[in-house]
Amino acid sequence: ATLKAQDRSRTLRRRLALACSLAVVLLAAFLVAGGFGTREHHYGGIACSSVKEHLRDYLEGALDGLIAVQIREHLAHCRMCQDNARKMQEAAVLDSETAPNPLTPGPLTPGPLTSHELAAGVRAPHFAQPDEFPVLSLSAP
Repeated sequence: ATLKAQDRSRTLRRRLALACSLAVVLLAAFLVAGGFGTREHHYGGIACSSVKEHLRDYLEGALDGLIAVQIREHLAHCRMCQDNARKMQEAAVLDSETAPNPLTPGPLTPGPLTSHELAAGVRAPHFAQPDEFPVLSLSAP
């Protein structure tokens, strides 16, 4: 019985040593790969932090030359920066959709009461009329 217990104990120690070795190897691989999302790739000769710094200008077409080529190459390979660019573009689209457009009816303004509104005791919304729009000048000052 004691030989059997010693065999079990030896087997358990071996398995524990193997599991610890495997855990150390996995931890080392995890840390070498970048750890907890602190990875910074250098695709196209430019780092993620530099891409993030110049991304808005790149998306607006305000960059040219080497930096624009580097960012384009980086974005072709870096999924994290692709996601950042997509989010920035979506935010820009939302901003442009919510920005006031001077060629569309202006804000709701109170207008004269109609007979139906007087009878019902409510006021219907009134859109700004074309003559109430701001005048846009397209000529040079």
